[in-house]
Amino acid sequence: MKKKGGSLGFVRRGKLVPEIDKVAFSLRPGQISDVIETARGYCVLKVDEVKNPVTEPFEAVKDQVKERLLLEVKRRNINEFRAKAMKEAGVEIYLETPARVKK
Repeated sequence: MKKKGGSLGFVRRGKLVPEIDKVAFSLRPGQISDVIETARGYCVLKVDEVKNPVTEPFEAVKDQVKERLLLEVKRRNINEFRAKAMKEAGVEIYLETPARVKK
């Protein structure tokens, strides 16, 4: 975003933090929002253009859908394998905050 001069480009509903998403999709082209407060700071939005969603024919996207589903299955299998292997090996992970060093 910084490299694009603050531009978010085109975004889909539900892909931004809720505070920004709500405002972004309530504006019409050319409108500028009030200041929006989020957990990460403040921002102001300007909507330049709105595109209507397009539905692609299945034949045009079936290879992409197949790849995405296969990747999802692979990730799930890897995660299940890792969890089982760690349990069988008796691996335990402890996350602790390091003690502060006194000066």
